[in-house]
Amino acid sequence: MVLAFVIILIICIILIIYIVCIELQLNSIKKQLDRRRENEASNPVLLEIRDKGIEEMTVSLNKTLRREAALRVSQEIKEQEFKKLITNISHDIRTPLAVMKGYLQLMRKTEMDGAGREYLEICLNHTSAMEKIIKQFFEYSYWSGMEEKITLKKVNITNLVTEVMTDFIPEFEKNNMVMELESTGTYFGMADKELLMRIMQNLLKNSLRYSEGNVKVSIMSMREKPFLEISVKNPAGRDCNIDTSQVFNRFYVGKEERNHSTGLGLSIVKMLVERMGGEVYAHIEDGIFCIGFTIKRTD
Repeated sequence: MVLAFVIILIICIILIIYIVCIELQLNSIKKQLDRRRENEASNPVLLEIRDKGIEEMTVSLNKTLRREAALRVSQEIKEQEFKKLITNISHDIRTPLAVMKGYLQLMRKTEMDGAGREYLEICLNHTSAMEKIIKQFFEYSYWSGMEEKITLKKVNITNLVTEVMTDFIPEFEKNNMVMELESTGTYFGMADKELLMRIMQNLLKNSLRYSEGNVKVSIMSMREKPFLEISVKNPAGRDCNIDTSQVFNRFYVGKEERNHSTGLGLSIVKMLVERMGGEVYAHIEDGIFCIGFTIKRTD
């Protein structure tokens, strides 16, 4: 009886030790996976104990991780090739387009009948639209391919936003639209001035293209986080079918007809905001489309 009790006790102790070892090994695997994710490492998961079940699981896991790493590298290569393709196409088209536009402008100075002049103006309008599209493709490839580190400096956010809005007043007036800065007070943040200006320009261009009413810009200080929130709000157009989860994706447009839009403007916004350590967001409420971003606040 005593012998049986001792045997059972020994078996229980062995089982407890085995379970503890398995738990420690699983915890070790978790830590290795966490380190891989945080450091973007490619080391295989290693084992400290010998167990057939865990060994088989680890072999399968390492195969999956290697396949994932290979797919990631392949995707990065394709992305770089895509960016290079955009840059090359932009360069190749810009020169003949500029020449064509120059000749069309020279033709405008010559005598021609009413129909000929009408056709000429149509050609010039389409040439200018194409020029804008190519410029945006080139801009996307430039910003996405820029590798140098961004240096953030203390910037008067209120003054910069006001300056960009002032530049857009003629365009808004031409479209019978009013632009309003809702914020009061002066806000400072950590930003790159050139990037921040480009972000605001793209957001206001987006409002010009899709808004069916007046546009409101606001700057707010987030209460619980050391960030500023800058947003642009406008009534969504009736012919817009906006998916707020997709607006920052490359080539997404909110209208069925592209209307000379590449769908790159907001993807550039997302790219530049994230380079400055901020986040972008978009939502629709009661027919009002709101799109904004955050940057680090400073006093």
